[in-house]
Amino acid sequence: SYKVEVYRNEPVYSGTVALKDTSVVCMYDKDFKVTIKEIPVIKFESPHKIDGNKKYIDICKGSSDSVIVSGTSSGKTLLKEHFTWSTTEQDSIVTLGPSDTTVYKVTASYEGCRNIDSIRVNVMPLPNFKIKAPKAVCLGTSAILEDNSPNTQHPNEIDTYKWYVVKGGNLYDLGKDKNTSIEISYTHKDSLGAHIYRLSEKNSLGCLNTADIQVVVR
Repeated sequence: SYKVEVYRNEPVYSGTVALKDTSVVCMYDKDFKVTIKEIPVIKFESPHKIDGNKKYIDICKGSSDSVIVSGTSSGKTLLKEHFTWSTTEQDSIVTLGPSDTTVYKVTASYEGCRNIDSIRVNVMPLPNFKIKAPKAVCLGTSAILEDNSPNTQHPNEIDTYKWYVVKGGNLYDLGKDKNTSIEISYTHKDSLGAHIYRLSEKNSLGCLNTADIQVVVR
């Protein structure tokens, strides 16, 4: 038996290799055909970014995104059963939602040949904040509601502030966009009771988070 290794840069499907046995007793030539299969080509089809040769997607913490992969080998289109992910899933579409930035590998296998590629899922932080406001106020007065972000979050990192009042499970925009604080006046008797307010913040990374607070008018 003989081992023949063929190195080519371009896809080659078949060829002929001449072999000569140079033993002491005899010499002969023998031609035989070597079939060379193409290594699977992997392509990520879902929206993603490319940094050099590194492929990646960005998601906000607590969310997920679908990644679609396709491929070809020896002129054939690969099916979903030809792909195996490092998550052990065998599919051409996977949903990835790690809690921290993670690199996922996918292996494409076809007729004994395989190729491995990877995609990085970057987990972006959410705005970290609470609402500061009095728990209760008297009728005829007002309450100041303000973003009470920790020192680790600079106001310049927030692109959007939106304030809402929550009534019957519905959100009503208070029209105070981009304000880190608002003042609510309670002058009418129908203001008596509990009021729930929501602040929605979106940071420069495009990630959104919300916080609620209740103010009781007596």
